[in-house]
Order: sequence, then structure tokens, then C-alpha cells
Amino acid sequence: MRFVWIFLAVAVLYFFFHTMGWIGGMTNFLASLPLWGYVIIAGIIFSGYKAIEGVLEDRRADYEHIEREGQVFLDRIEEERKRRKEAQ
Repeated sequence: MRFVWIFLAVAVLYFFFHTMGWIGGMTNFLASLPLWGYVIIAGIIFSGYKAIEGVLEDRRADYEHIEREGQVFLDRIEEERKRRKEAQ
């Protein structure tokens, strides 16, 4: 599914750049870059990807923690109900 979203994003960007007439300028710019320029661009893209991946991992970990704490709370409520029923 991730591949489909990436493909759609690239297709939309290509369409946008093509419509705006920027493809030729971008081609000339990329053709004139030295090798270290490609490395820097790749590093920026990789850094952005890892930052987004880290944020998503933090959200998942937070969600799991909240779920565990909520379950502990519900277990305590259930134990209290059982204790009150036994006391009556």
C-alpha cells in the first residue's frame, strides 16, 4: 500500500512540474550537479524519511502505552466491582 501512495505522489509531482514547465529547468539543474550534490540531495531525502518514520514510531509507542494504562485502569475498576459485590 505504501508503494501505491509513493507512486501516486511522484505522479502528481511530475504532473505538476510538467504543467508548470519546470521539467526542463530541473533537468538542466540536475545535469549540472557534481556527484557530491547528488549525495547531499539523497541525504536530505533520507533524513526526512527517517524523521517521519521516527514520529510515526513514537505515535505508535504512545498509543500502545495509553492502551496498556487504560487496560490497567479497567482491570482496577473490575476488581473494585468484584470486591464490592463480595462485601454485600
